Amino acid sequence: MAAGVSRLPASTVEPRTAVARVNGVPVTSGELETEIDRLAPSSVVAHGKAMDRAALRRKALDELIVRELAYQRAKQQKLTVPAAEMKATIAKIKGHYRTNAAFHKALEAEQISEREFLQRVEKDLLLRKIYKREVDDKAVIARSEVDGYYRSHQAKFVMPESVHLLQIWTRDPKPDSKAKIEEALAKLKSGTPFFDVAYKYSDDDYRVVGGDYGWIHRGQLAPEVENLAFSAQPKTLVGPVQTSYGWHILKIEDHRAGRQLPLEEAREKIQQALQRERLAQMREQFTRNLRENARVEYLEP
Repeated sequence: MAAGVSRLPASTVEPRTAVARVNGVPVTSGELETEIDRLAPSSVVAHGKAMDRAALRRKALDELIVRELAYQRAKQQKLTVPAAEMKATIAKIKGHYRTNAAFHKALEAEQISEREFLQRVEKDLLLRKIYKREVDDKAVIARSEVDGYYRSHQAKFVMPESVHLLQIWTRDPKPDSKAKIEEALAKLKSGTPFFDVAYKYSDDDYRVVGGDYGWIHRGQLAPEVENLAFSAQPKTLVGPVQTSYGWHILKIEDHRAGRQLPLEEAREKIQQALQRERLAQMREQFTRNLRENARVEYLEP
């Protein structure tokens, strides 16, 4: 068990019951349930399935503890919220409700008073300010860092040879596969738009976008189809050609040779990647700093 952390007997789960204390300040079961509800959808996106309830509960409680510590740090640094900012934020929140009565009904459902609501708004705004000061403002990426990263990782910024591919594909071993692809070719030669022909005749999922595969580089297609696509002349039809997958008609809208992406084209992408990494590092460092001398009491088993 970490220094400064103790566990006390479990308590009931009434909304105002403390589930933890952070430097003596309680975190309530009501706050915990609200945080669990907030985190649940994003946990599914991150993990591909719903997190175990116990794991989600631990994560939610940890989030609340760190937020309380950050709030306390903001108060220690004497950060304040201007009255105009408070007023605008409150008005924005109330604007989500049709009437003032509906707003107060929502407060009753959460079992919080209007005074507690105002404290919550102030807390959220102070949290934004402390994270801006301690994380965002310290995560600035200098232009020289972007330049240095590009010079050290130029191989990452090679644009591979690629083609803009349109395809109509009829699946073997359907008995009418060849007849169907020949009928599709006849339609194309008569002037019917590729989109319309692909939508009617193609057997793959790309039929709904008119057979448009977008820009494809080597390694993204089955080798037999890839060889056809990359050897075709732009704006000409290729096929019908039979492969082990069925019958194909290809049309290459455009063909791009591989090239080294210049720094100025790669700059924004590098900047964003380095920024994300730096933000994560600064947030982790700030969290460690907050917890270093904190006294956290867990009131659950």
